[in-house]
Amino acid sequence: MKVIHKYDLQIVDEQEIDMPVSSDILTIDWQGSTPVMWARVDPSAIHVKRKIFLIGTGHKVPPGLTHISTIQMQSGALVLHWFRTSV
Repeated sequence: MKVIHKYDLQIVDEQEIDMPVSSDILTIDWQGSTPVMWARVDPSAIHVKRKIFLIGTGHKVPPGLTHISTIQMQSGALVLHWFRTSV
């Protein structure tokens, strides 16, 4: 049975998140002052490292990435776009 898990993220260009291989990333949004990613996962599945990328508006997006979510900081003055590698 799949469940929803929460993963705290850092505000860095690239990071690896350890999560079940068949995870379905749902969204990223703020929870308090922390960006958080929620995913539907099978906790019994084998875990893999999934790369998550943070790209600012106006910056180049490397090929092969899939958009997850967009969030705003500083009352919309800074917009952050989150991507993942296609798996």
